[in-house]
Amino acid sequence: MHKFYDSTSKETLISILDASEHAYLLIDNSLKIKAFSKNTYEIILRINNEETKVDDNVLDKLPMPESTYLKNKIQESLEGRKINFKSTIKTYLGYILYFDITLIPIIENFAIKTILITAKDITKEELANKKYQQQIQYNNSIINTNTSVLIRTDLQGNYTYSNRKFYEYFGGSPEELIGKPFLSTVIAEDVDICNQAAYKCIMNPGHIEPVIIRKPKKDGGVYWTEWEFVCIRDDEGNPQEIQAIGRDITERKEAELALQKSEANLQAIFKNAETAYVLYDKDFIVQTFNEQANNFCHFHLGKEIKKGIFGVDLLPEERKIFLRNALYKALE
Repeated sequence: MHKFYDSTSKETLISILDASEHAYLLIDNSLKIKAFSKNTYEIILRINNEETKVDDNVLDKLPMPESTYLKNKIQESLEGRKINFKSTIKTYLGYILYFDITLIPIIENFAIKTILITAKDITKEELANKKYQQQIQYNNSIINTNTSVLIRTDLQGNYTYSNRKFYEYFGGSPEELIGKPFLSTVIAEDVDICNQAAYKCIMNPGHIEPVIIRKPKKDGGVYWTEWEFVCIRDDEGNPQEIQAIGRDITERKEAELALQKSEANLQAIFKNAETAYVLYDKDFIVQTFNEQANNFCHFHLGKEIKKGIFGVDLLPEERKIFLRNALYKALE
C-alpha cells in the first residue's frame, strides 16, 4: 500500500490507488498537485532534487522542454481524452530517465475537475532495447561490410534475407529477390546440391554443410560460389530458416579449370608421344608420366615409376647427382 501526501478525500485516494500500480499524482484543472504517491515523490526528487508538496504546480517539477510538452498533453486530456505517451526527462545530474505516462481525466458532476497522471519508469527496458538495437546495427554493419555474402531462406527455399554484398556481386535488389525461390538464382544442375545441403542441416542441428554451386550471370556465364549452409532454429529447437554464408570463387575456379585443361592437353601429348616424359614439381616429386617413361624405367632401370615418389631415386647412384644438378639448373 502506497503512502499519500494529499488534501483530497479518502474516496479519491482509493480511486487513485485502484487506477495505477505505478507512480501517480492527481492534479486539478489549474495544474496544481492534489495528491501523489511516495514513488512520485522519489522520482521528482531524482529529477530536480526538490521536494514535492500538495498545491505545487506540476509543471514546476519538470525541466524545459518536458514541462511544455506535458502542458500540451494535459490540455488534450482536459478535453476528455485519455492520453498515453513515452517521454524522456533529463535529471539535474545530467542523465536521462524514460517514462511511459498516462493521463486520465476524472469527471465529477459532468465536469473534468482532476486528472490522474500515472508514470511507469521504463529506463531499464529502454536502455536494454537501445543496447539491443545497437547490437543489431553493429551486426548488420559487420554483415554488410564483410567480404562474404549472407542469405537466408525459409524452409520452402524462398529468400527471406540477403546482405548488401549479395547485390554487389550478383546484381538485383531486395524487391526483386525477397520472397522468390532460390532455384531462380542457381544453375539448374546445382539445385539438388542445395536441397541436399539444406536437408542435412535440418536433420543435424549445428551441422555446417559446405557446398560449391554455380550462379547464372546475365551475360550467359556463371559465377562459381562457395557456401556454408546451417539451419537456424527457434528456442525450442524447431527449424526455422536456412542460412548460407558464401563468397565468389570464380577467378580461382576458372584458374583451376584452366590448369585442368592444360594438364589434360599435356597428358594427351604425353600419351601420344614416342619420347618418355616425366613431370616433376619443384621438390622433384613425380606428378605425372607417360607410358613410354613407365616402360623405360621398368626395362632399363628395373624400377617402377609412381606418382608422388622422389624422382631422383629412379636413377642409379652414379647418375643421381647429375640429374639433381640438372633439375636445380632448370629451376634457376
